[in-house]
Amino acid sequence: MILLCVPILTILSIAISLVLSYGIRLVKSTRTAFILPMLIPTASIVLIWRTVFTNTATPFPIYLLFIWKNIGICIILLTAAFTSIGSSIYEAARLDGTNTLKLHIKITIPMIAPTIFFTILLSIVNSFKVFKESYLFFSTNYPPNHSYTLQYYMNNNFLKLDYQSLATSAVLTSVLVFVIVVNFYNTNFNTVHIF
Repeated sequence: MILLCVPILTILSIAISLVLSYGIRLVKSTRTAFILPMLIPTASIVLIWRTVFTNTATPFPIYLLFIWKNIGICIILLTAAFTSIGSSIYEAARLDGTNTLKLHIKITIPMIAPTIFFTILLSIVNSFKVFKESYLFFSTNYPPNHSYTLQYYMNNNFLKLDYQSLATSAVLTSVLVFVIVVNFYNTNFNTVHIF
């Protein structure tokens, strides 16, 4: 899920945020629709999902549910980052003869890199918390292998009273998130190279 859904979620969020920040007015009026999946209770969403997706042989319904449920917060964060970039920076680069592609590669992306990192980190952490949606969709403690997540493993070890495995998986999950945060934090996002 991390390798497939997080990049798709990030790319979709960046594309939609670009359209919302610099795009069409009709699309701007639909900003509130992106927060709607976070407001609807998960049980209601899964009930609709089970009606629409009857085939449980693929992980597609859970992946799509994860992307749909988390895209709103990513769009809000990235749109705020795009709109916080001052227009004077773009005007100065255009006066120097920078084309649109180079403008976004050399200015926009480096300036919003910390926000992109934060949305990626938030998506990774949320991918560990997909248990509730998956459990309600499959209605079992042992779903198909493609949807057996780390949270299922921890929950099943808790039910079996296997506290050693439960504690080990909790510690390893914390270490994994810590390593990701430290690795990206050490990357210097504060320098912007225009030329």
